[in-house]
Amino acid sequence: MSDIAHIINNIFTHLLSSLDLSDGCDANYSFLPATIYITLLSILPLLDFPKKLLEYLDMPKDVLDDPEECQSLIKSLPKIVCNEHDSTVESFIKIYVHTKEHKRFELKHLLSSLLEIEYDKVSTHECQIVSVLLHEWSRQKLKNRDLRLLQIDPFVPEQDFIKAANTLYFSANWEHPFVEVHTKIANFHVDSDFTIPELFLNDCISMFKYSEVSVFLPKIKINDHINIQQHMKRLKFFKNEKQDKNIFDILDITQAVHLTVNEYGISTKYSPYQSARMERRRSVPPKCIHKINRPFIFMIYDLYYRCPLFVSTVFYPSRK
Repeated sequence: MSDIAHIINNIFTHLLSSLDLSDGCDANYSFLPATIYITLLSILPLLDFPKKLLEYLDMPKDVLDDPEECQSLIKSLPKIVCNEHDSTVESFIKIYVHTKEHKRFELKHLLSSLLEIEYDKVSTHECQIVSVLLHEWSRQKLKNRDLRLLQIDPFVPEQDFIKAANTLYFSANWEHPFVEVHTKIANFHVDSDFTIPELFLNDCISMFKYSEVSVFLPKIKINDHINIQQHMKRLKFFKNEKQDKNIFDILDITQAVHLTVNEYGISTKYSPYQSARMERRRSVPPKCIHKINRPFIFMIYDLYYRCPLFVSTVFYPSRK
């Protein structure tokens, strides 16, 4: 497993051990809360996802060690699948450093995609160094896609942080099970060696992209901080850390993830509420509310990489 996969694996482990998601479960049940896997790096295929998922479903060890049994069990679980345009997910990475004068400041950036990150203006020389390193890291890890760095303004007072914003949007009208005429079967990459044929909405979904979604889901809210300092160092995120040690030291690196799902779907505060754009001789399918009363998997997948951005295993959905 690569270094980046180890990072994600540890992030997941931390989330699973620390998050209390029981608000989304029926009050009559005191069982395990919904199990959350989340990554905003679009590289979950590097993780041993099927086995990890089944471990948290308390499957016997002989089942976990049998790839065919794993595949069969994963296929048997109901799934709700939508693409990365149907979600609002945010993640902050905070990097605490101090200068040689022992001044401590915080470098912030908000990222939620591999494809682009925009930075606000920064002022200090130390921030310039960090932004250069981030830029170099992005060229290696993002297949030479450059970060779009805004010009650094040395004259902005008290401006000692980097901040970036990139949000995935949720606004669509879809059905599950999907209407056959609007679907296609494509391979869903669970990891690098394991794929599942899944029904996905085809390109005609663009016709409905401004509609509101009504999907009945349990209430889930993630708001947590994860210390990823050692993992970032192992990844060599800051390649020139030793030679620049006289300029700055990394004190701490944490990640905060924020995601909200309510019984009507994923939070849509960044989504436009416009009426669906109709085409001649075509109509938008009726809006449906799907009440789910048994365990299911909810997945948001990356349309380009065909891998999950967000996977939730919900054991006991709320019942109303």
